[in-house]
Amino acid sequence: MTAKDVMTHAVESCHPEMNLAAAAALMWNYDCGALPVLEDGRLVGMITDRDICIALGTRDLPAHEVTVRNVETTEVTTCTLDDSLHHVLELMRRARVRRLPVVDSEGGLAGIVTLSDVAVRGDKGSRGEIVATIQALRSPQRAAA
Repeated sequence: MTAKDVMTHAVESCHPEMNLAAAAALMWNYDCGALPVLEDGRLVGMITDRDICIALGTRDLPAHEVTVRNVETTEVTTCTLDDSLHHVLELMRRARVRRLPVVDSEGGLAGIVTLSDVAVRGDKGSRGEIVATIQALRSPQRAAA
């Protein structure tokens, strides 16, 4: 199985100049915990509900005064439509993420594959790797030497 077999195709996104209140509203309305950040149609980052929560908890500013650009993660690990679930889970473990944007052959956003997508729609052979990925996400991140 590949990323395109399990991914979510219809993905809501935001742009870097959107404020955090609007981004949080999108997450609420679309029942998602992360949004790809697109600028001029290309993926430039990701923002999660956790990013928003921590940003607002550490600043003395209302959500409508902080932009996605100030909070987003700009180093985004992606996978391709044809990447195997084994490779997708390996990427998740390495990047320590639960969601990967899926890009097409031209680098455009095609969807998102989540750890839940793999668990629900993936083949039974992926179960051990799913557990290993969850364990990797739960383990403390080590500082670079």
